[in-house]
Amino acid sequence: MKTGDGTELALIATVVVLYAGGWIAAEFALRTIEPLSLAATRFLIAGAILVTVARVTHRPLGFDRPFTLFGLAFFGIALGHAVLYWGLRIAPATDGAIINTALAPIISLAAAVAFLGERISRRGVAGAALGILGVLLVIVGPREQAGPEVLLGDALMALGATSIAVYTVLGRVAMINGSAIGVAGSSTLLAGAMMLPFALLTEAPFTPATWSFETWLAYGYMTIPSAVVASAVYYALVRRSGAVRATIVQYIVPVVVFGLSAWLFSEALTPLRVGGALLAIVGTRLVLADQRTGIAPPTEV
Repeated sequence: MKTGDGTELALIATVVVLYAGGWIAAEFALRTIEPLSLAATRFLIAGAILVTVARVTHRPLGFDRPFTLFGLAFFGIALGHAVLYWGLRIAPATDGAIINTALAPIISLAAAVAFLGERISRRGVAGAALGILGVLLVIVGPREQAGPEVLLGDALMALGATSIAVYTVLGRVAMINGSAIGVAGSSTLLAGAMMLPFALLTEAPFTPATWSFETWLAYGYMTIPSAVVASAVYYALVRRSGAVRATIVQYIVPVVVFGLSAWLFSEALTPLRVGGALLAIVGTRLVLADQRTGIAPPTEV
């Protein structure tokens, strides 16, 4: 693979835009919809669409590694999103995106190197460190002003951050004999099925008829662009470039969420936060430009 080639950059840009929009949409949707109900229903719909497309196009779903697929669905999607959504109900979307980015790359990089045998050079490590430092600087402002309830939300989202590493690493393993769209679809559908009983037993009834237009718009975005399209494109990136290089998405998303939140929710643009965002971009560039970081793209299935 030519490092930073047009296809890789297009995949990264697509995932970043769709995931960043998903954080903003979640903050709107969670004002009306219960966390587990939101996650379960959108995953069931998105998973069914992806699986249908995979079957029609004769792409493998990844069930030749059932334990990996079930682990991916439970730990990488269902459990992680449950705590993330609970956290998002009491803390800002900016906090969620940045906390995930501060923790998930460390875990993802370590797991990809330790368990998948992927490589990362000193330059790649330096880029990752700069990216992590940048997002930590961005979050300093909100955390200093946060009350106990917001800090609890931050803690829940920090707990959910490990799911990103599981999602990336187990997804890479599942795609050894599975396709990007097939693994994304089957794991998402399984995660929705796992979460639905808990949503029905523990939360208020799911009542779409009472939703406002704003809620429908946020739910629709989270279900189709942010779940169907983004998950398939992200796994295509993981399959093509490796789990290590895919972590650069996690450095860019909070910068975009940061800008969108400042625009939509009037969140503070302090010099420290802007400087942190710039550091995250520099770190991303170092990882992306390093030919020794990541893996060569496998043959498409």
